[in-house]
Amino acid sequence: HLCIESQVALRLAATLGMPWRENYGIVPVLVGSLVDPPGGRESLLASKLREHLDDAERIICKRSIGGVADLNLGDLTTLQEVCMAFECFEGTNEIIPSSTSLWKEYPHLAHLYDVFQGVPEFTAVHAPFLAFCKRYRQVRGLKDTPLTRARGVLTTISSFLPYAIWNAVLAKLYPFGPRQRQR
Repeated sequence: HLCIESQVALRLAATLGMPWRENYGIVPVLVGSLVDPPGGRESLLASKLREHLDDAERIICKRSIGGVADLNLGDLTTLQEVCMAFECFEGTNEIIPSSTSLWKEYPHLAHLYDVFQGVPEFTAVHAPFLAFCKRYRQVRGLKDTPLTRARGVLTTISSFLPYAIWNAVLAKLYPFGPRQRQR
């Protein structure tokens, strides 16, 4: 789960044109280059993503999912993670040749997706997600230029840093959660 999520999320967050870059500037790029994802740096290789998708297919094929009543929370999280990879990398050669549909390569995961289509709320939640993935597919080829990097630095200075400082001050003045206010 974390290996699929981290590989896709790190790519999405650092992509020019996605909301993270628009709101936080270069912070997602820096985080992606400095923080090791679960499984280490090698987990970011396309071959590793393919291995994790193969694992998900193998696990789901052992289940007997005939309808909505057979679904559980693990099925939902698996589907969401797999959908993120399938939808975002559609039309690329990053996982498999672009002429092949990832859903055709993973028939048990495709069946899981089909079963979820029977959940009335699924379409309402999944439609905005598909729009988000479509946006990524539209901007994934954009390249950073010196101007976009400079704009990212300015965005970081004008948006992210004040937000981070404000939250740090609030946490000191009005601690909440597991920490208690010191008297």
